[in-house]
Amino acid sequence: MGILNIENVSKSFGSRRVLDSVSLSLERGETLALIGPSGEGKSTLLRICALLERADSGAVEYDGLYACQDGHYAGKAELAACRARLGMVFQSFELFPHRSVIQNICDAPAVVQHRDANEVRQEGSALLARVGLAGREDAMPYQLSGGEKQRVCIARALCMHPEILLFDEPTSALDPQSTLDVLNIIRSLKNDGISMMIVTHEMAFARDISDRVIFMADGVIVEEGTPEAVF
Repeated sequence: MGILNIENVSKSFGSRRVLDSVSLSLERGETLALIGPSGEGKSTLLRICALLERADSGAVEYDGLYACQDGHYAGKAELAACRARLGMVFQSFELFPHRSVIQNICDAPAVVQHRDANEVRQEGSALLARVGLAGREDAMPYQLSGGEKQRVCIARALCMHPEILLFDEPTSALDPQSTLDVLNIIRSLKNDGISMMIVTHEMAFARDISDRVIFMADGVIVEEGTPEAVF
């Protein structure tokens, strides 16, 4: 069993079935890319993995801890324990516009995880330097480019010390140079051995970085294997 396991997950929006009995696992330290046409269930599956969307049926399990079994979700405490293992990087950034860069990064670790505020701030500054934004702690989101916002989002996710990082089309709203910057950061995370699941339309990147690729269409997994085999 992997660090993240999805078993026979289905999801409908009204009469439209978006996911149809999908099963997959993410191994510890693995980078898994989800590719395929738009609107075929990839982002919905990722949001179910992130516990931002609820499956209609099936199971969602994180290294022995079940968030969902047979379509029934666990209680508040169990879901919080599951969420603590996850970090999410959104296509649309989702930064708080009224909070500075360092506040966006450090608020959740300090408040939700009850960590020392000074230590969290030091870590946040170090993570900003890692993503190429040293000295931008006091900038506001409106002062940043799209690529800079996405790098802040990655730093924010890392500051929560997640076991699993989920990326929902992290470069779709970026220009070519910003895309390259973000992809290089993701490559460095792979070298750190972080478990990652990435929804992407960057085919060359998916082929280059992934240990395994899943091609989805019509709400099901059509092809799964090594990048060489799938492509």
